[in-house]
Amino acid sequence: MDLIHKIRTIAWYNAVADEAGAKSAYEVAKVVDELRSEMTENVGTESKSFAGYATGKVMPSKGTVQMVEEVLPWTSSVFDIGPKVMGGNAPLWLALGGSEQWVRSVLVWYDKELGIKQASGAPIYDLIQHVLGRMLPGQIVLELLDSDLAKPETHVLALAYRENLLPMNLELMTAIIALWRLTMIHNKNFPYMNFFMTGLYEKALSDLVESYGIGELLLDYCKKMENRHWNVLGRLSRGNFHDGDPVSHEDA
Repeated sequence: MDLIHKIRTIAWYNAVADEAGAKSAYEVAKVVDELRSEMTENVGTESKSFAGYATGKVMPSKGTVQMVEEVLPWTSSVFDIGPKVMGGNAPLWLALGGSEQWVRSVLVWYDKELGIKQASGAPIYDLIQHVLGRMLPGQIVLELLDSDLAKPETHVLALAYRENLLPMNLELMTAIIALWRLTMIHNKNFPYMNFFMTGLYEKALSDLVESYGIGELLLDYCKKMENRHWNVLGRLSRGNFHDGDPVSHEDA
């Protein structure tokens, strides 16, 4: 199973467990069975195990997600879209693994004005400044890129977050990831945007998804994407061919 699907599965399971008020996969199954038995059309239906979902070893089918949704509403959207936020769900899965079109749509979800800017052909740097310019002016970021204050363990944003000086929520984190992905897709402004992502690595990223049990996996996924893109940039700078089947049209 792809890592992103494992992340989605574990996040969904924890959302289901939270809604069910359950502390284990056994308790989740028991609550779901009890709720299903209260629906006359489900009398005598087979019990469902949730152990594989708790560890992400098994991804739920659409039928399973829908079955749980019928007895525990507002859980399927966590699997389909992402973690819950005020007024809905943060489209974290699209930000992490969606195509360019979906990544751009995530930015519109975050701020409708970003849709207007994209429609007018605004460069990626302008989109970044619209979201993050007030957090740190561009010139300061450029001065910090090669300093110790850009390293994960001593990152200026990580230090600010630990001191409660950096406002951060799931909505903003999702937008940051979408911008980061966009810089990878176009090979523009990646080191600049990676500065902000690195600032989330130390603590913020894990904290924001703690209730979904996916902090370490999400961090691992992001670091793998980052390393893969640095490798792509290295190959390009050396004039090497892109890895993979030249006729598959798939990314490395």
